[in-house]
Order: sequence, then C-alpha cells, then structure tokens
Amino acid sequence: MHSLGSSTGFFVLYQADIILWDYHLRDIYCKLTLHRNNVEALAFSPSDTYLVSLGGQDDGRLLSTAIRSKSHSKTSPKVVESG
Repeated sequence: MHSLGSSTGFFVLYQADIILWDYHLRDIYCKLTLHRNNVEALAFSPSDTYLVSLGGQDDGRLLSTAIRSKSHSKTSPKVVESG
C-alpha cells in the first residue's frame, strides 16, 4: 500500500484527525483521532508499516501507529522543549 497522510484541527478543545489515504485507490484508508487541537508532524517508516505523529503544543505527545492494524502505541510522555 502506498500511503499519504494529512491532518486537520486547529480549534481549541477539538480533536485533530489524521487521515490516511490509499494513493492508488484515491480513497480514504482510515481516519485516526489521536491528538488534541493539531498535529505538528507526520512521518512514515520506510516500509509504510508505521506512522509517527507529533501533537501540537497543547497535546505534546509523540505516537507510533501500526498502519495495517490502525492501533497506536502507548502515548509517550509530553515532549518538553528545551530553552
């Protein structure tokens, strides 16, 4: 499967969706609601097996999601900015 990811969300107290697209079918593969307010970054593993997502300032969590099973790992502690 060739994947493409996008995210939405920027309003306070809303959940931010991550939408995974099946590029060949040009259709939504799944929608994940994992973060609050927004998603700062998305990254796929080289084999398209995992998706890593970083929540915004209000969320601050880094999550790893197995794409086929659509299940995410335990949440990481909040990411703390230095300086």
